[in-house]
Amino acid sequence: MPRILPDIVSPTLVLTSTGDATIAPGSAMQLYRQLGSPDKQIHCYGDEVPHVLTSPDNPRREDVLARCVAFLSKGPDD
Repeated sequence: MPRILPDIVSPTLVLTSTGDATIAPGSAMQLYRQLGSPDKQIHCYGDEVPHVLTSPDNPRREDVLARCVAFLSKGPDD
C-alpha cells in the first residue's frame, strides 16, 4: 500500500486516536504524509477513543460523525 499512497489524490480525511490498541502508533500520520492528495486533513483523538471510532462506546463519537459530515459536505472551493 505505501507505494500507491502518493497516487491517491482524492480528498482524504484521516481520523485516529492515541487510544487505538489495534493500529500501530504513528501509522495514521505516516499514511497522511504519504498521501498525494493536496486536500487532506488529519485529526487525532486522545487515549479515551477506541479503534472503532463510530462505536457507541466512543465518548467522541458525535465529534467523529460531525467531522465526517463536515468533510463530505464541503465544496471544491472550501
